[in-house]
Amino acid sequence: MRCHRLLAAFAFSLVFIPAWAFGQGLRLTPIDRATTFAICEYVDAPGIVDELVQSGVEVVLRGYFKWSSDPADWSGIAAGVTQLHNAGIPVIGGFTASTFFLYEDGTTEDQFNDFVTRDAQGNVVILWDPQGAHYANSNPAVVDFLLEHARRQIEAGLDGFHIDEPQYIEGPNWNLGNEGYDDYAMTAFRDYLANKYPDYTEEDWKQKFGIDDIATFNYRDYLATYGWADYPFFSFLINPLFFEWEPLLGWFDPLRLFTADPETMYSENNFHGHATRHYLENLVNGIKALSQEYTRRLDVCVNGISPYVDFQMTFILAPFPFSWSLIEWFRQDRESSRALLGREAPIVFFLDWPGGMEWYSEFTEQKKRDYIRIFSAEAYASGCHYAFHFLNYLQDFRTNGTHDLVYHLVDWFKGHAALYHGLAEHPSWRKVQADNRHVAHTLWYDVEKNLALLHLINHNYASQGMTPVNDLHVTVPIGNVLSATLISPDFAGEVPLSFQSTDSGTTLAIPYLEFYDVVVMDYEEYPADDDIADDDLSDDDTVDDDTVDDDTVNDDTADDDTTEDDTDDDTADDDAVKDDDSGAGEDETDDDAEDDDDDGGDGGKSGCGC
Repeated sequence: MRCHRLLAAFAFSLVFIPAWAFGQGLRLTPIDRATTFAICEYVDAPGIVDELVQSGVEVVLRGYFKWSSDPADWSGIAAGVTQLHNAGIPVIGGFTASTFFLYEDGTTEDQFNDFVTRDAQGNVVILWDPQGAHYANSNPAVVDFLLEHARRQIEAGLDGFHIDEPQYIEGPNWNLGNEGYDDYAMTAFRDYLANKYPDYTEEDWKQKFGIDDIATFNYRDYLATYGWADYPFFSFLINPLFFEWEPLLGWFDPLRLFTADPETMYSENNFHGHATRHYLENLVNGIKALSQEYTRRLDVCVNGISPYVDFQMTFILAPFPFSWSLIEWFRQDRESSRALLGREAPIVFFLDWPGGMEWYSEFTEQKKRDYIRIFSAEAYASGCHYAFHFLNYLQDFRTNGTHDLVYHLVDWFKGHAALYHGLAEHPSWRKVQADNRHVAHTLWYDVEKNLALLHLINHNYASQGMTPVNDLHVTVPIGNVLSATLISPDFAGEVPLSFQSTDSGTTLAIPYLEFYDVVVMDYEEYPADDDIADDDLSDDDTVDDDTVDDDTVNDDTADDDTTEDDTDDDTADDDAVKDDDSGAGEDETDDDAEDDDDDGGDGGKSGCGC
C-alpha cells in the first residue's frame, strides 16, 4: 500500500540524517524529526528510564526541572540521562522563570528582596507559598542566576530547557495584576516610554501623560500621586498610562477561554509585552551562549507559544468536556507560532499541572485512557505532537491504568511517522463535510506526492463513555482520487475504502470510527495552489454557512449528559474553542463493512474496498 511505501522511505531517510552528537558521540533524535514525546519528572526515579527506553519514545521532556533548590547530588539525574542517551533519546530539562523562593540554593534574604517583584506600593507580593514570590524580570541578576543553574543541568548531560512561565510575571492572574512594580521595572518602563516616543517635548509628556520629567519618571510614584496605587488595575478608565503599561486583560484572550494570546503576550505595544519579550530573549541568548561554550546543541522551548524558541511546548486547555474538539485552538497556536517565529517549528502539547493534571487525576482508569486516545489524536491530526505522560508527582503511568495504551500509541505514531511530517494543511479544509456532527476532522496533503490525509476524531462522548460511529460518509475537496485506505491505532492493519470521486471532490465511506481514523488518499495531479486559494476566497461565505451550524461538534458540550460527572460547567463557555468541522455516531460495525450506495454518482470514479 502507498502508506507503507511512504513510511519505508521516511525510515530510510532518518538513517542518513546528519545527527548532532555529544557525550560519547552518540546519535540523538533531532527534535524536529521526532514524532513521539514523553513527559517525565524525573529521570532518576527508580525504573522509569527502562520504561522510557522500552516504550520507544524519541524525546523526553522535563527529565529534570528546577523548582526551588537544585539537588546537592546530580549523579542520579546524570545516570538516567546517560542511559537515555545510549538509546538515542535526548532529554530536555527546564526551570521556572516565574517563581523564586527565600533561601533558594543558598541565597540570602537580601538576594531574595533584590530578585523579586513588588506591588504598586513597593511591597513584596507573596504567593501561595509564604516564602515564594515572582521574579523581577527586568533585573539582570535574575537572568544570571537562572543561567548559572542552567549550566548545572548541562553538566549533568541534559540537552535543552523548558522555560516555564516567563510570561506569567506581572499578569492579572495573581494579585489582580498588582505586581511588577519593582525598581528595575520602573527604570525599564521609563526607558520604554522614552524610546517609544523619542520626539516628545517636555510639553508633550505633560499634556499626554501628566509626566513632569521623563528622565526621572517613576511609575510607582505616579500611581501614588493620583491615588491609584492601591488597585492600579481599576485605573484603566482614567489613567493615561494604563495601556502603555499593560493591556486591559493582560494577555488573557476571552476567545481562548481566557488562556494565553501569545501574540499579545509578547507585543511591543505595551510594557508588559516588551518586558516579557526582553526577559525571554535574554534567557535564550544566554542558553545559546552556553551551547557554544559547551559545543553542544541545546534546544529551548517555553510553556506557551513563544518567540526565540527552537520548538514549542504548550499546555492543553483543561478542564473541558470530551465532546469538545480542540482542533481550532491547536490551529490558532500553529498560526501564532508562525507569526512569532517567522518560520515553522514543532509544537508539542501536554497536560500541564497542577490544575489540568489534578482534573485528570480524578478520572477513572478508563476515562484517563479515553482522554489520551482523543486528545493525542487531535494534536497529531492538527499538525502538532502530543507528549505522553509517564511520571510526575501526581500521576505515574505504571500505576494509573494507562501504561499499555501509552506504549501502543507511541509505537503506532512512531510507526506512521511519515504521515506526521512534511505535509501542509489543505487550503480548502473548511469544505470537508461529514454526515455526523460528533466527528471532528482535518485535511492535510503533500502536493508533490499527490498524497492527502483525512483525520477523523470521534467526540460522541457522554458520561457512559465513547459511542462509536458506523457508516460515516465524508466529502473532501479533492478530486480524481485513485485509492483510499483506512488506518487507525484502534485496529490493526489497513482497510481499503469505497469512495466516489469526481474532478472536484470525493465522498468516502468510512465503515467504523471508534476514536481516531486516518484516511490515506492517492489522487491524480492536483490543481495549482493559487487556483485552490482563489476558489476558497470566492466562496468563503458559503463555506462558513455550510460548515458552522447549531449542530457542530461543540454546541452540545453544555448538555447535561456530557462528562458532567467530571467537568465543572463553570470552566468554559459554549462559544469557545469550537472546531467548525464536525459530524455523530451510533453502534459498532465490522471493520470491513462497505456502503451499499457507492456505485454511480455524477459519472465519477468508483473505488471499492474489495
